[in-house]
Amino acid sequence: MQVPSRGRVSVDARPVDPRAAQPLGAGALWIGTYNAEDRSMDILTWLIVGLVAGVLASLIVGSGGGILVDIVIGIVGAFIGGWVFRAAGWHTPFAGLAGTIFIAFIGSLILLVVLHLVRGRPAL
Repeated sequence: MQVPSRGRVSVDARPVDPRAAQPLGAGALWIGTYNAEDRSMDILTWLIVGLVAGVLASLIVGSGGGILVDIVIGIVGAFIGGWVFRAAGWHTPFAGLAGTIFIAFIGSLILLVVLHLVRGRPAL
């Protein structure tokens, strides 16, 4: 439970208006917060992140795929990079979309290097 910096919390853990000492309602926000929009990624953002990360990783590793292959590599790389960063306890050095692209890029590099090792081609 997050306690607001100003105001009191009622017994049922709903926010309380400090001016009226009345609960604000079941769906009320904590005092001092705003109604933040959903921060989930839509399909267009996934495609852009996948494209940028896949193209950058393909340029470094030397994969000869097309634009669709680069998008798929970037999206799969985002999952791999997210898993690696979470497992290692690391955090991205950038915030927002740049951080997402960075993690997807690292994951795409890992994916392409492993694919090149499995296929027997030199990776770098």
